[in-house]
Amino acid sequence: MGARGAAGGAAPGATAARGPRGAQVFFVRQRTSKDLLQLKWDYPAMLKVDLAASEGDDQSTATSRRMRALARQEAIANVAGDDLRPLLVLRDCETCKGTDDAILNDRVSNEMTATYARWFHCVRLPTAVLRADHTFAKLFEGKVAPHMFVCSHDGTNVVPLGGRPGRTELGRR
Repeated sequence: MGARGAAGGAAPGATAARGPRGAQVFFVRQRTSKDLLQLKWDYPAMLKVDLAASEGDDQSTATSRRMRALARQEAIANVAGDDLRPLLVLRDCETCKGTDDAILNDRVSNEMTATYARWFHCVRLPTAVLRADHTFAKLFEGKVAPHMFVCSHDGTNVVPLGGRPGRTELGRR
């Protein structure tokens, strides 16, 4: 073994491979490659309405603002925006909040999952989306709210996904 040893001097996250003569070759992703493998999330703005204007209360001079749940089609249109790619909508939970752990799997290589995710318009919503008055609450109705789902840009063809879908499951959608 050389002066560097088996793992000595290797960059963090580098994988070693044996070349034709037994020498170690280290593969380290550079910035451009790492940037391509980052998931790009959109964070839609929560809409608030004026209570006095919406309730027709002429007696009040002050208006207060609060969220209201949009109808499902209106919520999908707001989340999708002008992007015509299929949607991948993730609802944060306390475990995965602020990370990509819900979609990336630590047991397998995530390059294909990150590549597949680029085909989707990825939208991330906060944990509060389960509240009844949240702007996008209608996206997660039902007995068991999915952690994430994929659908067409118009909200049709909804397929719920559990946490950490495999790359084959994401690729089939």
